[in-house]
Amino acid sequence: MGVVETRVKEKNKVSVFRNIGLNWPMLENYEDHYNGRIWLLWNPTLFHVVRLCSTSQLLHVQVKVLQSNFCFYATVIYASNDGSCRQLLWDKITSLATTIDCPWIVFGDFNNVLVAEEKEGGELIHPREIMGFQECLHNAGLVDMAHTGCQFTWSNKSEGDHRIATKIDRSLVNEAWLDKCGQSISLFLTPVLSDHSPCVVVWPDRVSRREVPFKFFNA
Repeated sequence: MGVVETRVKEKNKVSVFRNIGLNWPMLENYEDHYNGRIWLLWNPTLFHVVRLCSTSQLLHVQVKVLQSNFCFYATVIYASNDGSCRQLLWDKITSLATTIDCPWIVFGDFNNVLVAEEKEGGELIHPREIMGFQECLHNAGLVDMAHTGCQFTWSNKSEGDHRIATKIDRSLVNEAWLDKCGQSISLFLTPVLSDHSPCVVVWPDRVSRREVPFKFFNA
């Protein structure tokens, strides 16, 4: 389970985590950002997770599904609101891609649409706002996982002429992931407490013959 935009100060991390009620291991990126913008929790009876690197905008790990020994890389994203900072993220994703030759999923809040049609309301998208993201995915060999649910994953919760909605949360995968987990799907659910859609990634485990869930929440 990945949680981004936690807004939890490091000194409060333990008490907040205890209130969640899960006795699971956790990784975060407080060493890269004072707010620890990304948390990654997992069920240790299902997964073995190894931290590889992190920045203020991502947490990169290697994951093994214990029952089947299926291994993959996972990168949890919480992109900056600042365009110049996001370019650093695009460069980092592109760099990580050169080190990966097995299944890889990159998911979270990218704070950027990929095409102009992924925004409804507000100011029109200028091509320069999406060019860097598009080039990143092309160079990294990443594409959208098949998905269903909410068309727009964030909104300002306004109505009528004041409504703005975008698709800025997504699950991206490489060709190796599609080869191994071609039937995987991202389910973007209706927002409840947050202004973002929660996402559940599900893929069939061919060895154990069961579906393996991986959840992403933007707090």
